[in-house]
Amino acid sequence: MTKQWKSCPGHQGVEFYEHETRKDNSNRKFDRYFRIRYTSGSKTVTSGLGWATEGFNEKQATEYRTLFIQNALSGNGPKTFKEYKQFRIDIENEEKKLALENQKYNLTCAQLFDEYYFKHSNVKPNTKRTEIGLFNKWIRGAIGDITLSEINYEHLQQIKNQLETNKRSPRLVKYALDVIRHLYNIAIKYGMYKGNNLLGKNSIFRAPKVNNGKDRFLSKEEAQLLLDELKQRSYVTYMQCSIALQTGMRKTEILALKWECLDFSNGLINIRDTKNNGKTRSIPMTCHVMRLLSDKKLNSESVYVFGSNKNSCPNDVSKTFNRVVDYLGFNDKIVDPRSKVTFHTLRHTYASWAISRGMSLVQLKVLLGHESVSTTMRYAHLSQKELNDTKSIFENLPN
Repeated sequence: MTKQWKSCPGHQGVEFYEHETRKDNSNRKFDRYFRIRYTSGSKTVTSGLGWATEGFNEKQATEYRTLFIQNALSGNGPKTFKEYKQFRIDIENEEKKLALENQKYNLTCAQLFDEYYFKHSNVKPNTKRTEIGLFNKWIRGAIGDITLSEINYEHLQQIKNQLETNKRSPRLVKYALDVIRHLYNIAIKYGMYKGNNLLGKNSIFRAPKVNNGKDRFLSKEEAQLLLDELKQRSYVTYMQCSIALQTGMRKTEILALKWECLDFSNGLINIRDTKNNGKTRSIPMTCHVMRLLSDKKLNSESVYVFGSNKNSCPNDVSKTFNRVVDYLGFNDKIVDPRSKVTFHTLRHTYASWAISRGMSLVQLKVLLGHESVSTTMRYAHLSQKELNDTKSIFENLPN
């Protein structure tokens, strides 16, 4: 049989030839054999995959091609389908070996989640509710009745496909897979599983990449409108927003703030057990923030700055914040979540104002409590005025 290879439209580097007699019962077309081609250095790599009747298609071929190209660039993992199949065989053999060793660790994924997932962690009620919902709706049915050692990449792909088929966002897909990854980590940490985390750093399974970076910050005029309206509706929410705008504190840090963390003598807020490294960081209070907190302390009976009861830490800011944002029209006709005004926008605004007034990225990194300056780099953008000033530099040049 002479092979006449044809390119697949819209799928770069994917080719096929058709069987002369055999047809695919699903569409009554002649069966197609797929292969992929890509360039690695000065070498062209060609890798056969399989027939459409074996389950292969253009989309799947493109995904394999992308994976092999990434592996070729990184120098890790299979670079052809033949290597991929052997890689899978090796993994399955290793998993079988580990499964024998892990027979004593026979808790199912559902049992692990129900009994241990939240046992050693202190998460917000909203987060707990969300992750329980994710597990029950998308994960429990797929892997709930098996152990971690029995999970393979097909199970993970099944969960991913189900979410995508139901048109769930890449962010939600990643969140669901993160729940499974965390389940592995818990089991490993507490000696209930000895194998590898299939969603760990060296996994060949590709979770969606999500860009959660916010690109919205408030102008001084917008911030003033927000504060003025909040001051009339909810003074506590007004205080919380003022503190966020003038300290860059996270919402969780403001809500968990205790009076013992305030150093009025030196004008500092000492934030303990911070998000990234658990260390304490100190933030200077502006005169306005110090005045707000000093006045509130006079009538407070709680150990928490914004606690309603003596030992009660608030779960969230008032819904008044969202109502005021809606009232001011800040999110009108905004579809992309990254461009919407949320409480976190206030922290982003603090950082943006700091950079525009000459604060160094290193100094801002310390104040924001980032582990790496690369995280702080996302605030190193230009305001509209600075963009216009930059443009004017290049006006009237030879063209």
